Amino acid sequence: MFTLKKKSPSTAHNKPLPLEGDLKERLFFHDVINHTHGLLLYLGQKEIDKEDVPAADLKMLVGEIKTLQSLIRDHYNFRHKNLAVTLDWVPFSVAKLSFAQLSATYMGDMNVSSSFKMEGPSVESAQIYYPCFYRIMNNLVKNIAEARVESVEFEFFLKETGLFIKTKNYMKKTDEGNLPEYLSQVILAENVTPIQGLGLESIHHLAEENGGSFSFEIFENTWVNRLFLPTKAVKSEKIAA
Repeated sequence: MFTLKKKSPSTAHNKPLPLEGDLKERLFFHDVINHTHGLLLYLGQKEIDKEDVPAADLKMLVGEIKTLQSLIRDHYNFRHKNLAVTLDWVPFSVAKLSFAQLSATYMGDMNVSSSFKMEGPSVESAQIYYPCFYRIMNNLVKNIAEARVESVEFEFFLKETGLFIKTKNYMKKTDEGNLPEYLSQVILAENVTPIQGLGLESIHHLAEENGGSFSFEIFENTWVNRLFLPTKAVKSEKIAA
């Protein structure tokens, strides 16, 4: 089982570690660029296919712009007259829809299976913090899509205490002599340039900052991620305590 740890100067190419505030800004910049990259992929494909954007997809694009506004609002915590409505704590159904859109954008041609389970008398009204969920899933789905994945499984288990997410990726057969070691280097950003590996660093930072957790493990040709994000009720109880 792995959890992300801050690199020592020797593994960060002898550059000083960024200040906490600087790191937070760097991760946010990374996540916003990833978000807009997904939109450009979609629009670029429409241009290549010489297709018009249907009304349903225009509605989706409007939703993506609102999501981006919500991420910016959450990060800077500023108010603006044109930000009358943003997404913060949302029902799981809203988060589930955003995952479906991310999956279609990045993994449309992959073998993807997803399962959704709920447990508890009041779980239907449980709310998830959307900016955190979206940034995490955007990074996770994009990383999986860019890896040499043969198939991937997503499991979402919503309880009154929080949302548990597990992904299991089955990697394609490669010529790498030691695939677990290779994946460790890529996922942990060892022996690669400093700008790589920010996706999983962002996931770790966001989960921890919002009272959750993130870990992963690699064995044989399989890469497993585990996430936990608390519901609004649980986080409110901790703040009150």
